[in-house]
Amino acid sequence: MSLIQFWNQALQKYTNKNEVKIQIDEAAITYPDLFTKISPFRLTNGMVENYISLIGEIVLKQPNDNVRVPIGIYLFNSYPQQAPSVYLLPKQGIHTIKTGNPFIKGRSTIVIPYLMNWKPLDNNLTDLIQNLINLFSRNPPIVVVKKETSSLNYNQNNNFKQMETTKPKTKKELLIEKIKKRLIELNEENEKIIEELSSEQLQLEKNEESISSGIQSLQLQTNNYNILSEKVETQDKILSEWLETNKSQSLENINLDEILMPIDILSKQMLELSAKGCAIDDTGYYLNKLLQNGTISTSDYLKKIRSLSSEEFITIELAGKVYRTQKQALSIFY
Repeated sequence: MSLIQFWNQALQKYTNKNEVKIQIDEAAITYPDLFTKISPFRLTNGMVENYISLIGEIVLKQPNDNVRVPIGIYLFNSYPQQAPSVYLLPKQGIHTIKTGNPFIKGRSTIVIPYLMNWKPLDNNLTDLIQNLINLFSRNPPIVVVKKETSSLNYNQNNNFKQMETTKPKTKKELLIEKIKKRLIELNEENEKIIEELSSEQLQLEKNEESISSGIQSLQLQTNNYNILSEKVETQDKILSEWLETNKSQSLENINLDEILMPIDILSKQMLELSAKGCAIDDTGYYLNKLLQNGTISTSDYLKKIRSLSSEEFITIELAGKVYRTQKQALSIFY
């Protein structure tokens, strides 16, 4: 499994993928004896889930000898919103957990103030590990019964492997390991940059398509506006010529019904419906006058009013449909 595949699989369920990756990388570089794994974790309800974890050893600062404490840090899916869980991982026959340590709860759960006062924006893995080292250096939580004969070494292909150490490593070997580790980190960084650039390229292509579509839409609207502008100019020219021709005539000689004529079926229908609505209103007005004067009876008045109301309702509904149809027809120009 490649490093990219490993991280894609590990971060799949996490909400803050980038933040988890950054903090894990920083902690692994600062404390090279802690290694990244996908480890099973048993929840309080008995279910077992796999989480990203840092498994390995922290080195305590002791006056006579450095004590290595094996721990496991488990990051839940909502990390860093939720504080991680930290445990002692003593090895059978090698370590014994000391009793009476105030920071050890139950068999191996580590509870320190830094975890209890966890704030997502202020706290991180590197500072958490440093707090563990500082507290446990004063009061180590374990006793080393027997020194180990093996240590953990990072392997790029399998992520981690255990290998035996028969003698201390020379400065040259340590330098080579450090160089290899740095090359691996640089390779990861380059792969991440390439992925980000590829993602940006795809986004740029999508933006280009969106801009092209927007330009075509603007061109279509421009053409429609030009057509409308030409029509307005033509009508304005016709109106100006008519006014010039008839400016000397008296208004009494001008027949408005001949001047204001609808040019399409919908406009003609709307004009007729408007006239009909006005006629219904006028009829209602005069019926009220007749009723007040006692010219017609109340029963005849109510019959006529009911008939007019029905006719007015039909007229208003039909006018509304005509208006909506006209509006829809005009929308193609906007």
